[in-house]
Amino acid sequence: MTTLYVTEAYSVIKKDGETLVVNIPADEASARARRAKCRCR
Repeated sequence: MTTLYVTEAYSVIKKDGETLVVNIPADEASARARRAKCRCR
């Protein structure tokens, strides 16, 4: 079994078939913009 550690606050992970889609929201405190979706297989 594989373990996925997500260290970004308020991230959302959804399953799309056999792929995990990670959405990382914007962070106003550090002025970091929303990141593109990462697809992990």
